Amino acid sequence: MTNIAPQGRILEILLEHCGSFVPAATFIGSAGVSQAELAALIASLQRQGISLSVSSADGYRLNALPDRLIPPLI
Repeated sequence: MTNIAPQGRILEILLEHCGSFVPAATFIGSAGVSQAELAALIASLQRQGISLSVSSADGYRLNALPDRLIPPLI
């Protein structure tokens, strides 16, 4: 595991599984965040322009990145 901030780790996981749903448990285990923290971090990524699909049954899927650099991508 890399030594990056939780939001960056979440984005890294989404990029690794681009186009596929990733269960919340994967993020919780890999990024070391709680379910509530995960929800807040996902919402923050969406506010920054990252397009995600959210499914209570399947998890989270990266749809598209913004066309500009944002802090987690730098």
